[in-house]
Amino acid sequence: MVKGTVPFDAAKAATAMHDISGVPDKYVTLFPQGTEHGAIADSEAAPKIWEAFDGFKALVQKLKDASLKAEAAAGEGEEAFKSAFGDMTKVCKDCHQSYRVKKQQ
Repeated sequence: MVKGTVPFDAAKAATAMHDISGVPDKYVTLFPQGTEHGAIADSEAAPKIWEAFDGFKALVQKLKDASLKAEAAAGEGEEAFKSAFGDMTKVCKDCHQSYRVKKQQ
């Protein structure tokens, strides 16, 4: 919808953002210490997660907040949703840049 390849559907957009808002509550439990990149196969978790766990948890909370704002924005129309969705994806990018080790291709 954001890319315009399918028509905007406020209900579907809101549902997707609602689903994403539930992820952060579980997210921090998915990274127990010892699951960092290099310790287990296919992990992209940077050691910084555990070195700065409060910062990691803060970004996870920002994701929850941003996804809830995007959920509400879906009811305000396509442009409001696109803007809020963009804000949410910035949080995703911040987290990936700070707390992810990208696998070598």
